[in-house]
Amino acid sequence: MLAAAAVGGYLRLLDVRQDRAVADTRTLLRLRLAGDLHDFPAHDISEMVAHAQAGTVAGDPLRALERVEEAGQRALSTLDRTLDMLHHDRPLGPVGDLGGIAEAGARFAAAGPARIGVRIDPVAAVPAETAALAYRIVIEGLTNIRRHAPRAGASTCPSPRRATSWRSR
Repeated sequence: MLAAAAVGGYLRLLDVRQDRAVADTRTLLRLRLAGDLHDFPAHDISEMVAHAQAGTVAGDPLRALERVEEAGQRALSTLDRTLDMLHHDRPLGPVGDLGGIAEAGARFAAAGPARIGVRIDPVAAVPAETAALAYRIVIEGLTNIRRHAPRAGASTCPSPRRATSWRSR
């Protein structure tokens, strides 16, 4: 009887561990998906909103609508890739590269009053994961500026000299 109770307790422990592992994996996947949705479609959607707002103020609402459509197509494409990844259970892989940073900066500048200057020094063979990470960081920064400081201009940014001296402290 004692052996049967021990085997039953052991099986119950294995069952609890399996349930915990499944729950942990689901949580990890949800967080990863939330991060990808935040990093990519959210950027394109915030760009759409900025173009729509600029179109009501600017003198060329037709161009603003074209830009809203372009950003919407990018957002839909990103959602399609994400859903395909989920449907076929494969990794999303690196998204974005160093070349896309300049393009994202140009789109950001076109959507509002902010001036964007992008300078990427030529580098030798950057791994795709590193380039994708740099792209994601820039996209996150631009999205946060648009969301939290939409009226920020050059006068609110520190000068390069001040930023350099701040970093050296």
